[in-house]
Amino acid sequence: MTAARRRKAAHAIIVDATRRPGGAVALAPRRQYHSRRNDCGILAHISSAASALCNMTANDKPVLKLIALDTEDLDVVSAHLQDAVINVGEMAYLKKERRFAAIANRFDWTDALGQRKRASGYTRRRTGLRFEHVIGAQLAQIDLNDKRQVLSVLAIRFEPTTAPEGFITISCAGGAAIRLHVECLEAELKDLGAAWATRSKPNHPDEETGA
Repeated sequence: MTAARRRKAAHAIIVDATRRPGGAVALAPRRQYHSRRNDCGILAHISSAASALCNMTANDKPVLKLIALDTEDLDVVSAHLQDAVINVGEMAYLKKERRFAAIANRFDWTDALGQRKRASGYTRRRTGLRFEHVIGAQLAQIDLNDKRQVLSVLAIRFEPTTAPEGFITISCAGGAAIRLHVECLEAELKDLGAAWATRSKPNHPDEETGA
């Protein structure tokens, strides 16, 4: 199923937090990741934005909220985050809380689907993303010292090992990736309220041909 079709299936959906059985999503051959010593401390640079995500309340009035507890749920989250951009300075691995959190500027595909370019353009939204039960993290082609480095998300996939344990891979453009070792799959996407117009729509050849 293409990303476009997954987004159509995810239109205006709020995923039920009840665990459902789901099949594993196969990953492409593993890239070579680099890691640092002291177990999973490679992302322990806590940003105020990521900390704010962990403390959000109902007053934040999210536009979209998704919870993923299996691979089917994660496919929906991945579809909504395709072409989202993440600043390296706005992601953090919170070791004590066993949580990875990031703030992304996501392209609103639900709003854009089936519409030609409008005078007002399209929409990007400020969105929080978190993964729980994280016991390790690795990076590929990401410099934590460059807080202005921008990652463009391609897809998010889960590779199971010994159930329910596994690896979550956030694949980004240019070969960059974040690989999280988790005890089990639990993720949340939540819009934070801020939104703005953009004139450009990410181009995907498979969508143009209807694949």
